[in-house]
Amino acid sequence: MPTVALIAEYNPFHRGHAAQLREIREKLGERCPIVLALSSSFCQRGSIALLSSRRRAEAAVKGGADLVLRLPLAFSLADGESFARGGVRLLAGSGIVDLLAAGSEIPDKDSLKRCAAYLSPETPELKEKIREGIRSGLSPHAARGCALREITGDEVAASCLDQANARLCVEYLKQLEELPTGVSKPGFFMLWRNPATSPGDISAEKIRGLIEAQGLRAGQEFFPKEALLDQLLSLMPVDSLSLLLSEARQGRLLSDEDWLPLAVFLLQRAGKSEKLTPLRYMENGLADYLLKMLGEKEPQDIQIESLKSRNFSAARIRRALLSLVLEIRRDEAERLGQSPAFLQVLAYSRRGRSLLKRMKAQASLPLLGTFSDSRRSQDPSLLWQTELERRAEALRQWLCRDSVNELLLAPGEIR
Repeated sequence: MPTVALIAEYNPFHRGHAAQLREIREKLGERCPIVLALSSSFCQRGSIALLSSRRRAEAAVKGGADLVLRLPLAFSLADGESFARGGVRLLAGSGIVDLLAAGSEIPDKDSLKRCAAYLSPETPELKEKIREGIRSGLSPHAARGCALREITGDEVAASCLDQANARLCVEYLKQLEELPTGVSKPGFFMLWRNPATSPGDISAEKIRGLIEAQGLRAGQEFFPKEALLDQLLSLMPVDSLSLLLSEARQGRLLSDEDWLPLAVFLLQRAGKSEKLTPLRYMENGLADYLLKMLGEKEPQDIQIESLKSRNFSAARIRRALLSLVLEIRRDEAERLGQSPAFLQVLAYSRRGRSLLKRMKAQASLPLLGTFSDSRRSQDPSLLWQTELERRAEALRQWLCRDSVNELLLAPGEIR
């Protein structure tokens, strides 16, 4: 029976996620093992995770996953290409994954594969067409799709770039093809997100919005009123909601509003774009733009969505500001963040114990028990990637006024 993997954020884990895990087992067998690469403290669009990675991993195991691995922050807080590359290489490096599963709004797997083939690698002609589209005012995603249509004439394949999940599937397929020689390549298992049957009103973004609308602040106890509790129960499995409420009562839920004041303070203190441009995602004029937009403003008056422009998406701005807070330099990311350098288990089920045993024997990446193990390494990529995790955990602890350092905890079996 194949071992299936997903790359996920689960921010937080909801009924749609649970349904996806059930669908995998309905199609591949009830005993099909499921492995996750789960985002670290910050997610792909530049948002801080509502719950810590360990709590999200626990919710995932209670919801049907068997083994949850940390996707290092160098990849979880990154653009779609880097996010996909990190997830694919992490799972391939585990040595136990047979199939990578992902959901797509487009049901035609062949179209996704053709689109990935056109983009792997992007030709000089395609790159220039994309740049032309961006200069004309298109978003990077729209410019890529228009360029692909113009050059290939393949409307069906180009349409794969119009939908968020299908676009991510294309990135996964690209990265599977580009795995280094000698690494065992998992197959690809597509899950069709049929709009006619998918629960479109269930999303992690909706859950976060409902909670944040109640005035959530880090370090403060939060307990939802009855009406909100009923809404959350309709969106989340009981176990996942229970974990969320437990963290809420301890003041351990976070939102972007919690870290943004620090980012604005550091930006204003820097004062000059020369100090900012070496940071990841601050290039191509974003440093100057942010200094112009935020240089004189009070943090409480700032909304990230109001800062986005034709050239800079809200996700890009969040990633750049978090690179400032966490001191992520672009040159280090390019040199040391091309591929995950370690495996770390966040949680596992009883069935996951056998997966963990196999992984220890077959993985091509080193397995860390706790982050103290990394200090014995001489690998500069591993040291840099684990240092980012420490910075992110320190920020989370500071925001939550928390004394627990989750990086020092060993994973445990979830029942």
